[in-house]
Amino acid sequence: MMFMDPSSAQLDNQMMEVLVKKEQTNGQKMGRFFLIWLDFMMFFYGFYIYFCGAGLGLVLVLVAIGLFILNRMVIFPRLSLEYEYIYYNKTISIDVIYGQRSRKNVGEYSLEKMEILAPVSSHQLDSFNHRTFVVKDCWSGIPLLPGEERERKPYVMIYDGKQKLLLDLPEDFVKMVHNNAPRKVYFD
Repeated sequence: MMFMDPSSAQLDNQMMEVLVKKEQTNGQKMGRFFLIWLDFMMFFYGFYIYFCGAGLGLVLVLVAIGLFILNRMVIFPRLSLEYEYIYYNKTISIDVIYGQRSRKNVGEYSLEKMEILAPVSSHQLDSFNHRTFVVKDCWSGIPLLPGEERERKPYVMIYDGKQKLLLDLPEDFVKMVHNNAPRKVYFD
């Protein structure tokens, strides 16, 4: 007969889910503006040419409509990213959501193989600076300025000595991970 401490059973079955929207870069914003401008210009220039008597204008209008559909269905949703962090059963699962339509799993990360979870500016990460990692960027892209307080802070997770993950985690999420791996999680 096994006796299980209720407090430890509760720690094993904790769950938290966090959704973080990725900030668009200036290049992505300019690219989106350029594609909309190009589509607009092709559409109206095509009508202008068509009404002036040239048959090529109708082809240009059809190309503009095709470009508009391509932008709305394929390109623009790829520019809108959200990351979902799920903590459950001593595992952190990270998914990327494209345009609020399709989802791709970035990875499942067990706390046993996690080496460290610390804020980006933490001195605890200094011992990992000389090593080479595969970097996975899964954070909002909004840097934390000195003295700024925010609900979510950028964290770095070193996993299995091979991967370095950039995450944007709220304090509650980090505390939950700290409860299960106290020697691997830092708040400074």
